[in-house]
Amino acid sequence: MQGRLAEAVSLLERALALNVEIGRIEGELVNLGNLGIAYGELGDWRRAEDYLVRAHAIGVAVGSQSAQAVSLSNLVDSAVQIAHTFGVSDADQIGRVSSRLADPPSIRHQS
Repeated sequence: MQGRLAEAVSLLERALALNVEIGRIEGELVNLGNLGIAYGELGDWRRAEDYLVRAHAIGVAVGSQSAQAVSLSNLVDSAVQIAHTFGVSDADQIGRVSSRLADPPSIRHQS
């Protein structure tokens, strides 16, 4: 399964780069969310969180409440997994993620 996920990540990274290049923000949003989920499945929770925070920033920028809801749900799942992996409280980890959302990343040309 790890090999297939790694292959999926590679394809998603290529798709993300293409969507950024052509300025297709909706595709970028979808790719970032899917990369966040894929990295979470691979156990790379920090990278998963980074992609999901970026997806959320795009959802906010384009005013998509559904994209924001999906990214927030995935971020909470990721935060809980990080908390369990690193032995911190769920509340502390969710608070840390919330502070990242308060200072969103630039939504363009990050990969």
